[in-house]
Amino acid sequence: MDCPSKVSANYKKIWSICIEQLEKRDNFNEYHVEQLKLLCDLFDEYYILTKNIKKNGHTYETYSDRGALIYKPNPSIALRDKCLVMIKDYTKLLNLTINKVEGAAKTDKDEWA
Repeated sequence: MDCPSKVSANYKKIWSICIEQLEKRDNFNEYHVEQLKLLCDLFDEYYILTKNIKKNGHTYETYSDRGALIYKPNPSIALRDKCLVMIKDYTKLLNLTINKVEGAAKTDKDEWA
């Protein structure tokens, strides 16, 4: 099954990883494809929100009603957390396993030790 056109590189990456697992199933049908599209959209949104947080920081400065300087959390953090919960729900619903990237750095030593 081909990836939808006019999507981001992250979308295509997740699609290619997950569609292989779905197509191997005996019970594969079009309903799985629609759920996979939603999952890819969620991953895409997650990457966008993460980039926004890295660019703008975890907090921002504003002033209270009384004129005091206060720091508030970036709204993208709450959206990213909701997005992550939904990603976990959809991967569980589709019974997909997204493995760690091979060659990722392994650390045996705890940095706080």
